[in-house]
Amino acid sequence: MKNILLSLIMASILVILACSDSDDDNTSIEGGFNETCRSVTLPDGLTITKVDGDTTSTLSWTQEILTDYINCISACDPDDLDCMMGCLNESGLMPSGGSFSLAITLTNTSLSEINYTVEPGIWFDPASSDNQPMLMLTEISITISPGGTETVALPVFCMALDKDAPSDGEDIYSVCDLASTGCIKEIIDILKDKEVASMSFEDIQQIQSVVWSCTDDTLQQGDLDTLSEL
Repeated sequence: MKNILLSLIMASILVILACSDSDDDNTSIEGGFNETCRSVTLPDGLTITKVDGDTTSTLSWTQEILTDYINCISACDPDDLDCMMGCLNESGLMPSGGSFSLAITLTNTSLSEINYTVEPGIWFDPASSDNQPMLMLTEISITISPGGTETVALPVFCMALDKDAPSDGEDIYSVCDLASTGCIKEIIDILKDKEVASMSFEDIQQIQSVVWSCTDDTLQQGDLDTLSEL
């Protein structure tokens, strides 16, 4: 099912790319993403055990959730991708606020509860050059009990159109501090005060297409203007 969802998302995003408005400002903006991964600073007692593409352990595959998802998607028009992807978000089968997802596992070795926030602008560097770097554009807060371990799905955006998206536990990532240069920083600044997690699937696709335009060095001013209007 997961491979089908990935194919669906990729195909629909490419449709958005192909159907962009020709009246937009076509002033070119310097793109590309070449930042070196700088490790994030974690609270004392907190360690990142693993970040990978296998989010299955974060999903609640209960009969109730699956029934709700099936009922929701059955009410969608077959051509309404926004409705179908909305059902995934509402049912909890896919985190809202990104076009793909990563699983992060955090361990608290202290004697106190730790609240950790993954901020917009945090990015993830793949261990394999075959995989895309990933970017957070919404805030996720995670609570880890004393001595506990939590695995949470993070909604992310891909940053290299010609590479693979994460899909299983073999796709390992490092957590990097806030992206701070170039057009990616401009995108972060535009979206930081917007409720990305509440946006429609169509808007999420639009963000993903702009991120790819940025990292693949085809970004135009009209792309940034589109984000400002979301």
